[in-house]
Amino acid sequence: MKRNNELQMMLDGDKPMSVFYRAVPERFDEKGGQPFDKFVKSGQINRITFYTKNKSQNFRIFYTVYTLYGEEWRAQMYKNLKKVGQNIWNEDLQAIEDLLYGYRK
Repeated sequence: MKRNNELQMMLDGDKPMSVFYRAVPERFDEKGGQPFDKFVKSGQINRITFYTKNKSQNFRIFYTVYTLYGEEWRAQMYKNLKKVGQNIWNEDLQAIEDLLYGYRK
């Protein structure tokens, strides 16, 4: 696997959470072929899914969030952040999102 691969960064402990999303009803592999589900089934990674719909859009967004064990709180916080973000988005919310991804400045 490539070093810039989301899954590999998670397995290496370099990234606590990865998020993928697509508009509904689009059908494509937003994970780029990375076998996240294999690691969910083996118990190495957690997964949650949810939908949002912004008032200004006529479609829903489907999210899949993967976290390392012990980092599950990030997925729930991300879901809550995106639900709030359906109506408003600003620099503070962006900073929170970056922290949830595990980005360090």
